[in-house]
Amino acid sequence: EIRLNGKPLAITMRTPGDDFALAAGFLVSEGVISEGGEVQSIVYCAGATADGVNTYNVVDVKLAPGVQVPDITLERNVYTTSSCGLCGKASLDAV
Repeated sequence: EIRLNGKPLAITMRTPGDDFALAAGFLVSEGVISEGGEVQSIVYCAGATADGVNTYNVVDVKLAPGVQVPDITLERNVYTTSSCGLCGKASLDAV
């Protein structure tokens, strides 16, 4: 899940690894930002299993000071569907 300033924006399928680059690239491709310098930070959110191990499945992107969030209401208007039902969801809670 990719969050923007703490609010769910999108969920993606990925091979774990370059999660921060994926999140930044997603924001560029969606027109939320135009370059990486508009990002202040990208961090993993707490998302733990029952035994307390972080799942590293959620990242939160904070925009740099002065960068305005476009008027996208943080809800995507176009959803992609797939046979697994995962792609196109805005948050993990929607799965």
